[in-house]
Amino acid sequence: MDNSNLTEYQLLYDLSEYYSQITAKRVIKSLQSLRRNCLLSGNESGLETTWDEICVQVQTELSIYWDVYVETIRNCIRIELFEQFHEVQNLLAYTGNKDCNNINDCNVDFAIKQIYTEFIPLTDNYNSKRAKRYLNVG
Repeated sequence: MDNSNLTEYQLLYDLSEYYSQITAKRVIKSLQSLRRNCLLSGNESGLETTWDEICVQVQTELSIYWDVYVETIRNCIRIELFEQFHEVQNLLAYTGNKDCNNINDCNVDFAIKQIYTEFIPLTDNYNSKRAKRYLNVG
C-alpha cells in the first residue's frame, strides 16, 4: 500500500471513529431511557436505568443475564445506526471489517461491532451516585 492509500484509509478510519463515538453516546441516552419496568436487577437495587445496570456489571462482574444486556445494547446500536445517513452506515460497515475490500461485502453487523467496541469502555468510566451506592452495598 502506498502512502496515499494509507492516508485515505486513515482519514476514513478517523471519520468512522468519530461517528462510532457519536452513536455510542446516543446509545447511552437510549439505555438511560430504559427505566424501572425494564430493569433486571430489581427495584431494591437502587439502580434506575438499564445504563446503570450495564455499567455496574462491567465494573464488577457480569450477571447471568449479560447476554440479554448485550442484545439490548446491540438493538440500541442498530436503531441509532439506522438514524444515520446511509453513507455513514456504509462507512462504519466498511471500516468495521478490516478484510472488507468491497463495500458490497460489508454489512451492518460490522458497524455494530465497531460501535460496540467504542461503547464498552464508556461503561467502565461511568460513575453515578446510584452506581457507587450499589457497588458499596453489593
